[in-house]
Amino acid sequence: MNNISDLLVVLPDKVTNITGKKVRHDFVRIIRSLLWSWGRHQGVWGDDFLLETKKIFEKTSLDQTWWQDFTAAIMCQSMHQTDHLSELNEQRINYAINSYNATPRSRAWGWYVYLFAEDLQERLPKDSENNALKAAYLHCMSNKQWIEYKRVLFQSQKNEDVAA
Repeated sequence: MNNISDLLVVLPDKVTNITGKKVRHDFVRIIRSLLWSWGRHQGVWGDDFLLETKKIFEKTSLDQTWWQDFTAAIMCQSMHQTDHLSELNEQRINYAINSYNATPRSRAWGWYVYLFAEDLQERLPKDSENNALKAAYLHCMSNKQWIEYKRVLFQSQKNEDVAA
């Protein structure tokens, strides 16, 4: 068995990126939970939810306050768009939403690597050669320079799409 080909088989592609879908689901879950609880608990989460999301906060460096502020911006945008509070400043709301939307894209990598390691653990055959290969691969994926390179590459591709 060739351990490199084993690793290549389990790597996600752009269409069926299960790990990427999990990351997105986790981020949406945080926002939905906050939106749901906003009026009932003045935006404060219960202890159970905080325990579930603590690891996300650690891996992304986005804390509870950041998520609450993002949710407040979403609520303002929704109120403005439905004419409930049309006197809200649309430009400021859109600027805040764009800024908040860009932040998880640059910070999601830590959470992605964490979940990807779990996915690899489940899908990669368990033997010492594959474990060493997996560890080396995850070490490379966790490298700050590589993460910055991917972030800059993503941003430049996004800028090209906007310019086109």
